[in-house]
Amino acid sequence: MTPVKFLAFGDLHCPLHDTDSVNWLLEKIAEHRPDYIVNLGDLFEADSASRWPSEYDFSLADEFEAANKILSDIRKVGGRKAEYVFLPGNHDENIIALNRIDPKLRGLCDYRRPGNVPELDHWQQPARYVYSRKSGSWRLGQIVFSHGYESGTSPGEYETLYMAYEYGLYVHGHTHRPHTVRQCMRTRAVPLRYWYANAGTLRQMDCDYMARKRQAMWGSAVVVGDCLPVKSPRIGRQWSAETIIHKMYDSE
Repeated sequence: MTPVKFLAFGDLHCPLHDTDSVNWLLEKIAEHRPDYIVNLGDLFEADSASRWPSEYDFSLADEFEAANKILSDIRKVGGRKAEYVFLPGNHDENIIALNRIDPKLRGLCDYRRPGNVPELDHWQQPARYVYSRKSGSWRLGQIVFSHGYESGTSPGEYETLYMAYEYGLYVHGHTHRPHTVRQCMRTRAVPLRYWYANAGTLRQMDCDYMARKRQAMWGSAVVVGDCLPVKSPRIGRQWSAETIIHKMYDSE
């Protein structure tokens, strides 16, 4: 069985993406030539579906246009042989969620509607944004990919124990806090056979709503690695991975 290579990224929040980080992402794709390119969600900011007041002056159409351009650039670099996977995040879900956009207009605003984001036709969309390993994630061998759900203390570890498989790796985003591959611990001295990594965010990191919150741990990154595409996930560790950090908020 031949190992396959992957690269995971997420949290672009188009059109609030960071152009420098996106260009860096394209360079990493060209460098690593992954077999699978996984978008971990929050592709859109979904400002029009926010429940909070906003002073942004861009439209949903602007969000779609910016996302479409980036997805197109990724495919140009990734090539025809790569597989492209998109896993929606909470911001993407807001566009189609109940009580967010007028129900008479929601269908027109759906990012999955043909023509809204044409480049998404080239990306597999195997999951929904639900807190479930079965339907809210995508598995490649022993590696489970999902946008992420938890916040607060040790969100990645909590999710990993629920979403991943023994000997496996869980790759997520959501918190905008990238970190290296970590092993889950029962206590400080008892390691568990579960690992997790966070790909951070590729959005602009200077935003007003974080002015009174801890933003120092935000950063842009990708998670890259390889794995055997095994059908049974519990046969001993069959993967390797690393988080490559481009920049952190404090380095801006």
